Amino acid sequence: MSKLWGLYVNEMYKLIKKPLVIILIVLIFTSGLLFPALIKFAISFDSEPYIEDKNTIETQLQYYKDEKTKLSSELLAAIDNQDDEYYIEDLKMQIDELETYIFQSELFLELQLFDEPEHVMHDSFIPRALSSLNSLNTDIINLNKVPEEERDDNWAAELDQAGKGYAQLYDSIKNKDFTTYNNYQIEAISAFKSILSSYDAEIHEFSLKLLPVIDPTGGLNGEIDFEAANLVADYASLLKYELDNNVNIKYDMIYGDQSIVLLSEEQRLEKQEEYDILMYKIENKQVATSLPKDSTLISSLSVEFSNFFLSILIFFAAGSIVANEMTTGSIKTLIIAPVRRWKIFTSKFLTLLTLFLVASLVLHVATSLGNNIFFDAKHTAYLFVSDGKVVSIPGIFFGYFYLLADHTLLFVLMLLAFMLSTVSRHSAVGIAIPFALMMVTSWASMMLSSLPIAKARWMDFLYFYNTDLADRLFPMHKFFDLVTYIRISQNIPQNNLPSLSFSVLFVLVLCVCLFYIAFDSFTRRDIK
Repeated sequence: MSKLWGLYVNEMYKLIKKPLVIILIVLIFTSGLLFPALIKFAISFDSEPYIEDKNTIETQLQYYKDEKTKLSSELLAAIDNQDDEYYIEDLKMQIDELETYIFQSELFLELQLFDEPEHVMHDSFIPRALSSLNSLNTDIINLNKVPEEERDDNWAAELDQAGKGYAQLYDSIKNKDFTTYNNYQIEAISAFKSILSSYDAEIHEFSLKLLPVIDPTGGLNGEIDFEAANLVADYASLLKYELDNNVNIKYDMIYGDQSIVLLSEEQRLEKQEEYDILMYKIENKQVATSLPKDSTLISSLSVEFSNFFLSILIFFAAGSIVANEMTTGSIKTLIIAPVRRWKIFTSKFLTLLTLFLVASLVLHVATSLGNNIFFDAKHTAYLFVSDGKVVSIPGIFFGYFYLLADHTLLFVLMLLAFMLSTVSRHSAVGIAIPFALMMVTSWASMMLSSLPIAKARWMDFLYFYNTDLADRLFPMHKFFDLVTYIRISQNIPQNNLPSLSFSVLFVLVLCVCLFYIAFDSFTRRDIK
């Protein structure tokens, strides 16, 4: 073992002495670190969102009032002249629209909403409350237009209910009180239970009860977008309903159809795991870490950008570690020495494996630092269910494990480069072919997926169908961007990839074959 260790140290020393290896490692680190800085610099030129000030709103209000006066005069003239009824109806619609604008402008001025931060007016419950308040105001106006002789007990009850709801919503906006707004929503569900299906009522009621747990402020503190919080609460409520009733509910976004089928055992286990993890995040105030942020996309782009240099480094090292020494004849110094060939071969393979792990670690550290420095990104723990309990892997470690799993294809192609370099004894062959395969893999996978052909058994043996292991080894990684996953979860096409066990076995067999071919060629062939 001492000789093997000495050979390994010697191989590592020879590798790190190569200028190209040093340059590529520096490029991997700097690209991962500085790419977020470039994105930060680029988005710094984005214009600030326009927020209307008090003077602008007052000017608009006066314009709306003037237009209403003008159109009202036109309406009276049209009625007196008995003009076309469609023209008269159009004038009435325009006046109603202006009344809505006038109400909104007066409300903004009365409540001084023009002084509120951007996130309050765009990302909190306030926009929804304003919309509901406007609808109730319209209802009250229409109810008051009903002739006195047509007013009955139902009319009085409707007016009273609308008035109470209006007061409730007005207070919730004025006092920035999310609890009052949410109670109004719950009371509205209770009031309409008679006309709602049990499915709709149950899902909406549970969803509204979850909202204060997800974010007690309703988006006022700027940490959680209220629309995103609603989406998460609705999805958790849907999962609960499906599990309680043992059904799988799917929506067709194109035709608007809904299908309900019984859950299979596999689907039930998957949904139970999703529900357990989602409720764990909600109860432990971790929803904010799973919502889309700039840093999530930037981190992914940083890894993709640095992967280019990582691929060049790996293919260069694997394609030349044997071939170059064969070409120069320097390997003879090892063969002549009393060292078995399998030890020489093993030391070279261990050197490549070390380079793969270390270079991937450099990439992970660089991208993590870059996103932390420029976007204040924090690592999110990976959650999964084990023995009915939610357990976690610290984010800093999970990020590296996920990166390694995501580099399964790169590892296989590294072995291919190593094998080609050993068999052909030409570094150009060992570098060019794996690099070309890396370039065409995504294109070939997309092309096969888009072709109108049925999934065939032979497709299971295509390497790129089996090397995409990251999201299958870590299925709950999809919860790192909850909003995107929830929006597409109802429309995800059937997964045509081979089973995880088949893919892992396929990759292992492929790696063993490549390793054995290289080993056999190295140990049996003569060295000139």
